[in-house]
Amino acid sequence: MVSRGHDVTIICGSFHHGVTGITTPFFGGRRQADVDGMRVVEFDLNYGNHTNFIRRISLFLKFAIQATKELHRLPRADVVYATSTPITVAIPALWSRIFWRVPFIFEVRDLWPEVPIAMGVLKNKALIALSRWLVKAAYRYCAVCVTLSPGMTKGVRLAEPRAQPVFIPNGADIELFQHDQQSIPQDDILAEWLVDINFSRQKLNFVYAGTMGYANHLELLVDAIAVLNRAHLEKMHFFLIGDGACREAIENRILELKLSDFISVIDPVPKTLLFRALCVFDAGMLLLRDIPDFREGTSPNKFFDYLAAGLPVLVNFKGWISNLLDDGAGLSCASGDRRALSDMIAEFSFKTGDERIFMRAASKTLAMKFDRKDIVIKQCQVCEDAV
Repeated sequence: MVSRGHDVTIICGSFHHGVTGITTPFFGGRRQADVDGMRVVEFDLNYGNHTNFIRRISLFLKFAIQATKELHRLPRADVVYATSTPITVAIPALWSRIFWRVPFIFEVRDLWPEVPIAMGVLKNKALIALSRWLVKAAYRYCAVCVTLSPGMTKGVRLAEPRAQPVFIPNGADIELFQHDQQSIPQDDILAEWLVDINFSRQKLNFVYAGTMGYANHLELLVDAIAVLNRAHLEKMHFFLIGDGACREAIENRILELKLSDFISVIDPVPKTLLFRALCVFDAGMLLLRDIPDFREGTSPNKFFDYLAAGLPVLVNFKGWISNLLDDGAGLSCASGDRRALSDMIAEFSFKTGDERIFMRAASKTLAMKFDRKDIVIKQCQVCEDAV
């Protein structure tokens, strides 16, 4: 957006492993700086997957209030781009429409309140009713509703027939994934990290890189690995990179099943290192809990990162994501089924070297269809048209 000549302000909170580019201390719970040509305003609202439900709701509301106050202080914008989850980002967006009388774009990253209800984390009837009201208001009064998956588009239309959804999926940042397996020895930092995590090229290496939360159901992966043929398992290794509320339970499950020789849980690493590292692995794992709304209503960032890195993707759920793999970029199985997941892993492991090379090429080809540069142009055009 900046490169197209636009003046951009980003208003955000803090995240445990996030880097905004601002290094100065917070003053009054807020800090601001110019980063890469953008004005960035960051609030001291530390959020992470470890955060419990009550604390999350509190942070969501605090951010909505502080963001609204921040808009009140800023010069009048021409358009506001509000990205959810959480749904409470609709509050400052609606404020901008009422008091600034400017259009806002509402980006739907999760269907609220359907997904939290399906996961069992949103049960309070008053909060559900309030969420539905806020969702309907956001969908109705936004200039454009950007959705990240076909299921989200359908969900928006069901919630508010007058909404105008536009499907713009997440993008694959191809330029950030320029490494290949042959260039690794020239990258000293990456080579050292691979030594630290006991990475061996003699094995078939699977990677999961992302949040270890309830929705990701990594316990199922551990259970699926446990039922693999032990002699066959000796030739594999699984790397789970990240953090989250379920990490401790996952580590305990690995110990309980005596799988420490085959599964490594790795602390989060900077995105810059992760982008260089992904191509080293043989396949990327994408897992979600067996919740019907996930099948068409999610757009996981890690899926597009795997594609950009040229990794075959193994998906444990059916839906629009798994359908994209039909051209050979990966494999999929039914969700919630330990044996089906185990069989899919075994199927991939039996692929020949040439077959895995073909899958890597298919993954790169699929990534080109979601080139982030093209996605960004669509987002810019939506904003410009709204103005």
